[in-house]
Amino acid sequence: MTNVSKRQLSAHHQAKLAVQFTNFLRGHLAPELFSEFFTPAEQIMLIKRLAAIIMIHHGYSLYRVAQTLHLSDATVSKYRQRYLAGMYTSLTLRFESRSFNQAKFWHTLELLLRAGLPPMAGSGRWNKIAPGAVRKSR
Repeated sequence: MTNVSKRQLSAHHQAKLAVQFTNFLRGHLAPELFSEFFTPAEQIMLIKRLAAIIMIHHGYSLYRVAQTLHLSDATVSKYRQRYLAGMYTSLTLRFESRSFNQAKFWHTLELLLRAGLPPMAGSGRWNKIAPGAVRKSR
């Protein structure tokens, strides 16, 4: 459970802080700041949230998302409701942009889910997470 001060910030101040925080993280230092600022558990939590939203965006069932990412059905359902309400539009647009390497994301996610173990052998090893995400090179 997140420990947050009992003194609430106004929505205006919270929005200003969010803008400043995202501006601070922007740029080439983002990977270093991500690993220095967030604990390993927080990093995994954020990556799983991103993956859940992307999987929902790609039409995966709630069951499949929950099973693949080891999340509760309630958590995935909450993300799906927010997705359907349009809360993650900028995130999904960024994921679909040409500047984002989807294949690398799915590969990294698979490593995370396998706890660093080598991938399964065979040509269908990517099909569990992202069918068609990686094309065979000939």
